[in-house]
Amino acid sequence: MTKVKIYIALPLMNEFENLPKLMDVVQAQDYTDFELWVCVNQPESWWDNPDKISICEDNQKSLRLLKSFNGFPVHLIDKSSKGSGWDAKNFGVGWARKTLMDAIAKKADKNDIILTLDGDTTFNPNYIS
Repeated sequence: MTKVKIYIALPLMNEFENLPKLMDVVQAQDYTDFELWVCVNQPESWWDNPDKISICEDNQKSLRLLKSFNGFPVHLIDKSSKGSGWDAKNFGVGWARKTLMDAIAKKADKNDIILTLDGDTTFNPNYIS
């Protein structure tokens, strides 16, 4: 029997403070045949909103951290950089999860598993197994 691959879907918005701890928790898993898929997201219009710019900047810090990470496979969907954010109709955590699930479904085999997490999630080292 072939080993099941796990795909972890992680929508992120304004979670840089929690991200290092989450990456440590994922890195500590005893089941290692997994990939992390992350959608860092926010509406494009927030770049022009003084009340939301701190979220945009936080998301950019998350992208930089994730791009530099090399402990396990990380795939990024950037829906937060200028020119890449959501339009006025389709945005939010639900849309980010759907985007991740659709991207993963194109790659995963029929017996693989998709888990979804949140940026402030914590769990024990045998969570995936």
